[in-house]
Amino acid sequence: MVQIEFDEGTGTFPYFIVLLYGIFLLVITYFLWPKSKKRDDRGSECQCGPCCQKRNKVEKGQAIDKLLKIIRYLVLLVCWLFLFWLIYWAVTQEPVGESEEWDPFKTLGIDRGATVSQIKKQYKLLSMTHHPDKGGDPEVFTKIAKAYEA
Repeated sequence: MVQIEFDEGTGTFPYFIVLLYGIFLLVITYFLWPKSKKRDDRGSECQCGPCCQKRNKVEKGQAIDKLLKIIRYLVLLVCWLFLFWLIYWAVTQEPVGESEEWDPFKTLGIDRGATVSQIKKQYKLLSMTHHPDKGGDPEVFTKIAKAYEA
């Protein structure tokens, strides 16, 4: 059976945020990307009054459409720039917790070449002095227990 151990100092949360925002941004980009409209050019245009009024309304609507298209492009640009900044932030984050490599032998205060009986003896000695029931610090005891298990 596979045993999964949780490591508090991995710093994977920023990558999770980047992943969620990236997926969200891809969906938003798909829906906000301006679609091209096919123009209906018929060649000859009627010059009567109602047709000219209708043509003027359509041209005003096209100006508003162009403005909305530019606004969509700007919103998408800002969102994508924010994603790139978020990626930069996630990559440059310092890992939470201990920055040096964890050494169980150092935690127990023994040499790397110690035998199993020496490790067990040192663990019992340290657990008697640092156990929370004996007035010790629970965090130190947890570190000692993890070092012994390793």
